[in-house]
Amino acid sequence: MITIFSIITTSTSFAAELNEKDIKRIENEVSSMTDFMDLSPAEAKTITELKKELTISNREAVAKFGRGTSEFKQARKTAMKSYQGELFEIITKEELKEWRQAKAGN
Repeated sequence: MITIFSIITTSTSFAAELNEKDIKRIENEVSSMTDFMDLSPAEAKTITELKKELTISNREAVAKFGRGTSEFKQARKTAMKSYQGELFEIITKEELKEWRQAKAGN
């Protein structure tokens, strides 16, 4: 019984960690946002942390509920709302929309 709990705890903890690829992706996104929106270093740092927290929350939801389940979708939606609430204290919805369009080449 203890062994099973240890395995579950270990796999959940592992799933919630950021790897180098995640960190690089987040740093590249925030760098692009910083250039496009002229973010201050403090704003860029806050957005970086928000993106890291969102990625970890999504990983934890996958580990706990499984990808594609209704529970996963609800947990992901809740995490995204929290992320966006804090993000939109730093940038506007319009700035995000314009950055996404520029990033997509539209």
